[in-house]
Amino acid sequence: MSEKKSGCLKFLAVGCAIILILMIVGAVLAFFGFKSLVSGVAEKYTEKAPRTLPSPAASQQEVDVVIKRVNDFTDALRQDKPAPELVLSSKDINILVNKHPGLSQVAGKIQVDIEGDKINGQLSVPLGELNDMFKGQYLNGSAVLRACMVSGHLMVFADSIEVRGEKIPEAFMKSFSSGNLAEKANSDPKITPMLQKIESISVRDGQLHVVPKKQAQ
Repeated sequence: MSEKKSGCLKFLAVGCAIILILMIVGAVLAFFGFKSLVSGVAEKYTEKAPRTLPSPAASQQEVDVVIKRVNDFTDALRQDKPAPELVLSSKDINILVNKHPGLSQVAGKIQVDIEGDKINGQLSVPLGELNDMFKGQYLNGSAVLRACMVSGHLMVFADSIEVRGEKIPEAFMKSFSSGNLAEKANSDPKITPMLQKIESISVRDGQLHVVPKKQAQ
């Protein structure tokens, strides 16, 4: 396995799944975008240029500290060792998105801001990377999400989704707000083993909290 792929899988295995959450936002927006493209209204939901998303201002020391803290947490879970609660701020998450070696494919495409118990995500997805027929078209959007863990299952719900500055139709929004956007992730063999080692995932007070299960003595 290549070092790049190994690093990406390692980070996905953190179980806190913040990158998973953000990629779910991308999947939701891309899904809606593709439906629109197929129906012949691509010009309404796509743009010819990417949206510039801010990169977090951080020293190399700050970057190294955040990455090490997450990797140490991951290693402890993988080795069934005790680990302290992992707490990530918006800045921490944005550092990981833009600086983690295993996440170079999403660098510059995602930006997150946590307010209270909500995750506000912005992204700019080059659709050409998903399908050659959409080369030169970008899906620029945002979403407000809620995330938690219930009985070992990651739960992600969308409160609002916007594409190109416009809210998606209410008919689509109802299915997104009532359905668990992380359902497929809960059956992913790369993710579930680590999720089973997590006691809780919550978003509160502007931070993501990941509590591992206590190890048997």
